Amino acid sequence: MEVVMKQWIVFIFAIGTLLVLLSSTVEQGSGIMLLGMTLIVIALGIFYRKGRD
Repeated sequence: MEVVMKQWIVFIFAIGTLLVLLSSTVEQGSGIMLLGMTLIVIALGIFYRKGRD
């Protein structure tokens, strides 16, 4: 796997993690949490799919 793709996966994972953490500080944070969890799942899915190739 190329280095640029790994950096993007780490970036998506980090943004998702930050959104999940941010959702705990906001009053109506369920939408932000869902978005963060979705980004984390997408990043992990891409990582495992690219790792198998």
